[in-house]
Amino acid sequence: MKCCELVEAFDIEDGSLQGLPPEQVFILGVEWATFRQRLSESAPFTMVCLLENRPRLVAMAERNGRFVEDRQTSRPDLIEVWVGDYIS
Repeated sequence: MKCCELVEAFDIEDGSLQGLPPEQVFILGVEWATFRQRLSESAPFTMVCLLENRPRLVAMAERNGRFVEDRQTSRPDLIEVWVGDYIS
């Protein structure tokens, strides 16, 4: 049997998903996976995501050694996350 291991922290052990409807948790997971894929492509990018995902996505970019900024959008429930180059 092949052994499995976690390749990236989900950063959900703080209880931040408690009380959220399953549909929203699913969307947060899809955003997380999309962000992780784009992060692996090495090019700078911008992504709009749910406000609840901001800390997870910023932490993931930082763990991967990338410059990252988050910016408020005109919608209070969405945030824009900008990922730049690798930090030397």
